[in-house]
Amino acid sequence: MKNYKDFSSEIFRNKNKIIIFFGSTHSKDSLQISAIKKEIIESNPEIILVEGNYDKTDYSSEKESIEKGGEAGFVSHFAKKGKIKLFSNDPSNEEDLNFLAKRYGKDFSFLYFFLRNASFYKQLWSTPKNKIDEITIKNLKEASRWEDYNFSLENLQKIYLEVFKEEYHTDKDYSCYFNPTLP
Repeated sequence: MKNYKDFSSEIFRNKNKIIIFFGSTHSKDSLQISAIKKEIIESNPEIILVEGNYDKTDYSSEKESIEKGGEAGFVSHFAKKGKIKLFSNDPSNEEDLNFLAKRYGKDFSFLYFFLRNASFYKQLWSTPKNKIDEITIKNLKEASRWEDYNFSLENLQKIYLEVFKEEYHTDKDYSCYFNPTLP
């Protein structure tokens, strides 16, 4: 296993097939991105699976890919530029939203994916937080394809209050709710 601060890779072998698993922190950290780039170049993969549906992104430059997508955006751009087959290892946003909605209702699904996605965007983007809230809501509305659902910040605030018994604050960092390394 190779390690760099918040990046590690593990190699799995089966006969003549090799799978390299990259573990990284979602960030724009240049040292981490350099380590990932080096690992990709050295391993010369036939296929890359990327988390978060970044296989569908189309960035015009490496800089843009990092600014908008962190390490996953970079991997996507680098793979496409190098003509490496690229697929997502995640369900589509629509499948995610509808899976959770079927089990827990649309309100809970909207709240969950809003908090998760907005937290990620707020860590990466220098866009004002209230604009990120608007962009996140717009993206969820488009991805869900739910007709006649109230995709508004007011509705989100109401749902948040019902679930957490406190008010939603756009400046609060909710990323700890989605960090699998925390208890």
